[in-house]
Amino acid sequence: MPDAREVVSALLKRMPGIRITAEKALRHRWLLQNKDRISKSKLVRVLTNVVRNTAENTFKKFALRVIAEEMSVEKIDVCRSAFCFIDRNNDGNVDVEELRRALAAAGHEDDAREVFDAIDVDMSGSLNLAEFVAASIGPQEYCNKEVLWRTFKRFDRDGNGSFDVDEIKSVCQEIESLADTSISAAQVKAMQQEVNMPCDFETFVQIMLTPPGTKVCSLWVEADKFMHSTLGIDMHGVRHIDGTIDPRLNLKKASAYSSTSPLRRSVGPGEL
Repeated sequence: MPDAREVVSALLKRMPGIRITAEKALRHRWLLQNKDRISKSKLVRVLTNVVRNTAENTFKKFALRVIAEEMSVEKIDVCRSAFCFIDRNNDGNVDVEELRRALAAAGHEDDAREVFDAIDVDMSGSLNLAEFVAASIGPQEYCNKEVLWRTFKRFDRDGNGSFDVDEIKSVCQEIESLADTSISAAQVKAMQQEVNMPCDFETFVQIMLTPPGTKVCSLWVEADKFMHSTLGIDMHGVRHIDGTIDPRLNLKKASAYSSTSPLRRSVGPGEL
């Protein structure tokens, strides 16, 4: 391990003038690489998700950001480890060059600048952990109906069964905490053009399940609406999760969910 020998040798220099300082030692690439270990297979999976999600529209990317706040600690830890591995200089952010090296190491020949710009929501020129985690979410998370229901309930602020542009604007301001409100306004305007609002749960599910570049199947949307509104059948089996049982559904139990966000706990206040 040449890097390890280099650190030890530099620390053992007798002359203070040529001996490496503690600060420089802690920022050496050997210590940074070993600080957060992640297997190559997990790193490749995370970066594959990142590349795939850059093709999504503004609304779906925003929904992924909300979903990221409800991810389990275990899944966030995988994303955090990947982030720390990519963050070579340990400054808490990932720049485009660091991302380019990581993509190349994982076998992706994609344009790093294009991928980077698609993730850099606040246009700060660097990626923070929250932005990276949102881009790292795989289909197993955003295709989960329970996850989608909780996300939808976050959007549907007044609980009337659909969300409109004002509710999306409210969630956007809450999630992004952007100093530049023009960025937030531009995001909301883009989402308004992509999604017909008010938007109900059946439509939201199909938007999230539909691959980028593919039109949402209105037939599935209408079929799900008919089953729920006319026959009282919840095709997604999740409408009881918020603790309120729909009187049209034959359900015996309802379980409340926690809105505590592992991502917010792991990032800390003011970093999202």
